[in-house]
Amino acid sequence: MHMKILSAAAALALLASVPAGAQLKAPDKAAAAPAAKIDVPTGIFYKDLGPTQYLIKSRLIGQPVVDKAGVKVAVVDDVVLGTKDDKIDGLILDAGGKKLGIQLTETKIESKDGKITISLPRVTAEMIKVLPAYGSKK
Repeated sequence: MHMKILSAAAALALLASVPAGAQLKAPDKAAAAPAAKIDVPTGIFYKDLGPTQYLIKSRLIGQPVVDKAGVKVAVVDDVVLGTKDDKIDGLILDAGGKKLGIQLTETKIESKDGKITISLPRVTAEMIKVLPAYGSKK
């Protein structure tokens, strides 16, 4: 009698150790079969970046922005895309918690030694202080 209780307890302990939702089943023979060859047209997917491309998230968002005196005045918070041509129209900057929108043509973006520098050649820190925040309708 004690052996049956011990065996039942051992079986319950073993079941309790299986993660929730896990199922024990025999391997599916169909899953082991090789997948059919799928033809993927060329020119649709990127394998890697080209020499004149970069990812906005890793190379632009969060980058410091300096005014015409070289003083850090903001960081890039987002990018404005045009709906007609899907090209970048401007940047949304975070200037100490205040969001500012700026035309891309008013920025100078340079890459040197793998580092991005974003400057605002016609903007001063004083201008940024008096500008209304992006989206404020002022």
